[in-house]
Amino acid sequence: MNTEKLLKLYAELKILVPLVVFALAILLMPYILRDNELSLMGREAYNYARIAESPISNYDGLSYGGRFLIFNAYPLVLSIASKIIGSDLILVSRIMPIFFGLIALVLFYFVLKKLEADGFTAILASIFLIISPPFIYMSTVSNVYIMPIVLLLAAFMLLLYNKKLIAYMVFSLTLFFGLTPFLISLALLSIYLIKSKNYKGLYLILILAMFLIPILKLGLPEFLEFTMLPEGVNFRIQTFIAEFGSETGLSMFAILLALFGLRQLWDEKYRHLAIYVVVFLLLVISFFEVKALMYLNFIAAFLVAKGVVRLIYGKWENVTINIIIGMLLVIGLISSLVFYIGFLSDALPNKEIIESFDFIKQESKENAVVFSYYTKGYWINYFGRRNNVMDESFFYAPNVNDRYYDSNTLFYTRNIGEAMKITEKYNIRYIWIDNAMKNGQVWKEEDEGLLFLLSTSKKFKREYYNNYVEIWKVVR
Repeated sequence: MNTEKLLKLYAELKILVPLVVFALAILLMPYILRDNELSLMGREAYNYARIAESPISNYDGLSYGGRFLIFNAYPLVLSIASKIIGSDLILVSRIMPIFFGLIALVLFYFVLKKLEADGFTAILASIFLIISPPFIYMSTVSNVYIMPIVLLLAAFMLLLYNKKLIAYMVFSLTLFFGLTPFLISLALLSIYLIKSKNYKGLYLILILAMFLIPILKLGLPEFLEFTMLPEGVNFRIQTFIAEFGSETGLSMFAILLALFGLRQLWDEKYRHLAIYVVVFLLLVISFFEVKALMYLNFIAAFLVAKGVVRLIYGKWENVTINIIIGMLLVIGLISSLVFYIGFLSDALPNKEIIESFDFIKQESKENAVVFSYYTKGYWINYFGRRNNVMDESFFYAPNVNDRYYDSNTLFYTRNIGEAMKITEKYNIRYIWIDNAMKNGQVWKEEDEGLLFLLSTSKKFKREYYNNYVEIWKVVR
């Protein structure tokens, strides 16, 4: 390696090392502030940790009381990493998102540099990526999207360096991490190939699309007849805004700055048509799968950087007002960061939830079915090691619509005969209720629906209670 290359590498390291250290400090904060040091944040992390115990099995005996599983490579990666490191799956489920998040950051920086973005914009975009809620989420909460995002960034970087064959091989690996990540990657690659006028590469899209045939042989999944929104979210637009309680939403201040960035790009009109198409596409997908915002976030970070550059170097009639607006927006971004770190550090499950499932494991039979709101299903499976009626894995779930409607009927009925009929249909032995369910997630009144039956009927007996959870046994 000649002196010029060494100097160039040293210059890049002087930028990347502080960025990585800063990112690591941010990503560790939610766990440092977390009261329950032994638990993961959220719900889906526990689903992947449990599946990682038998990562190549095509059957899950606990979810929906037993169901077919479509292979996903993420639990397998967790399992392999656990064996290599010699650590339990909980610790690995913490380490892996952080590790891959840092890799995604480095790849993002190099992609921007290769796309001839100036160094200042690339650094700013990387900083704004680090402090963005979707990046913090995907790099701290164990989730299936982190690895396909890293693979997609790596594939794009290889394409930019004209390593097409390797890039396509890396890109094809996204198929093993779920249908949605693969379809998003397929769409983004198609846009890139059209933008770069690599029309021959579009044949690859057709070849990769053929990998979907084995999935289609299973038949189409049952179409959901109900709307699902993240916890704490009451209307669809909330899923896009972190300050409104969305786990993967963008900061509203980032959105405002990104609009400045889009305005700057619009000065060159159709030169950036691909960016407009990608933004529109990911926004549409996000209405159906909110975690697609994690992809959009990388473009948003770039647009935020462009917006800040516009505020700094743009020609304005009143420079003072311009500076004040820019400072307020940046302060807003920092405030959003502080808020979101606190939000994640307080994420459930808490100690009371975990302890309640210790009771379930000790007092119930191994084949017992525990009923609760569907967002508690992963916890029932992981901590309680018992069957749930339903959980958040709707894709190819058995009778998912019937289970949802029966669950709602059981939640809101005051007819003991109707309630017992549903408990018998799903062989429900225990009913698990937490404070969130009683405070708006399911019920708004103290004696509403099932709560009334629990307190008045001898068919239900309270077996466990703490400050956050109560468990009722169905008496037959």
